[in-house]
Amino acid sequence: MLPAESGPATAAVFFRGDGPDRARKKEYSMSVMSPSPEPTPSNLPDPLPAAAYRLGGHSQMLPDLLVNCNESWEANWDASNPSNRAWSELVVNLNEMDAAVIVLGARIEDVIRDDVRKAISLIKNYADPEVDLHDSIRYASVLSSELNRAFMSDQSLRTWYNLGRAIGEYQHWARIAQVGGSLPDFGFVLDAVRLAYKERGSEIQLLRKLIELDPELPSINLRQLLDRVLDWNEHPSILSCKEDVLQVQMQMLVIYSELYHQLTELTSPVVSVPLHPLTRLQERILREVREKALKGDNLEQRLKVDRKRLYRDGITPLKKMGLLENDRSLGGYYDPLYPPKKNN
Repeated sequence: MLPAESGPATAAVFFRGDGPDRARKKEYSMSVMSPSPEPTPSNLPDPLPAAAYRLGGHSQMLPDLLVNCNESWEANWDASNPSNRAWSELVVNLNEMDAAVIVLGARIEDVIRDDVRKAISLIKNYADPEVDLHDSIRYASVLSSELNRAFMSDQSLRTWYNLGRAIGEYQHWARIAQVGGSLPDFGFVLDAVRLAYKERGSEIQLLRKLIELDPELPSINLRQLLDRVLDWNEHPSILSCKEDVLQVQMQMLVIYSELYHQLTELTSPVVSVPLHPLTRLQERILREVREKALKGDNLEQRLKVDRKRLYRDGITPLKKMGLLENDRSLGGYYDPLYPPKKNN
């Protein structure tokens, strides 16, 4: 006869965090009848792709929001009134960008991160009816340039950043097309979609649909394509806009928002469970080998640390925890959670 269970016991483990000196604590239950289990792979939310995507898209939509604010002020609207939709949208856009920068943390260099946040603050200060519109748009251009620098060397996050930029840029040109002209070619958006699909497209429903319907684009128009992606053919009442340009712009806004939502649901596997918070040295090592492989000599030079300490306090403990692996064919030590890219 099996002994009666008195209820689940609770244990605590620490998961590696996204930035230096950070660890994430998680409690889990295990039966008192069972021996202490070996740590098993798990999944944790991965907020980084969604943050990069949002920065790309919002940065391209920002100039139009500033123009909308300027037009509302010229119409003698009260900019300080919370009901002013243009002003509210601008503030929300800027605050969401600032939050995304904070989420990305150490994935953006400290100096660039500070410059990006300063540019966001300046746009808020210059988005004022007493200030020339060209000044605020100039700072929006500075912000866009700083963001391009931030993602220049991070291939994985640059894919999501460029996807957001492509959709945001298409929104910009669709807005211009409302006052005359035709919609721009959709090809550059699909190019960004294809690259994102190669990254993690199988996990994102909207990307899968766009890829599946892509070959049919020459035989149908863009509005029909987006109708099918969004399943709007099943809901004719939604199709209230008679003009294709306005309809496409509305559809792209829905896709932009829905893609962000689906990206927030992405997770990353935790390949092992460290039983204590990582040290500063261990975090620095993992940052150096993210998406690339380095030899011990390279790590010693980059980190400017004594070789004995590098192995004793850094490499050896990380290998025991399963957070660092060594493969000569790849070029040395690497992070199995963020392995080297094939073209590296």
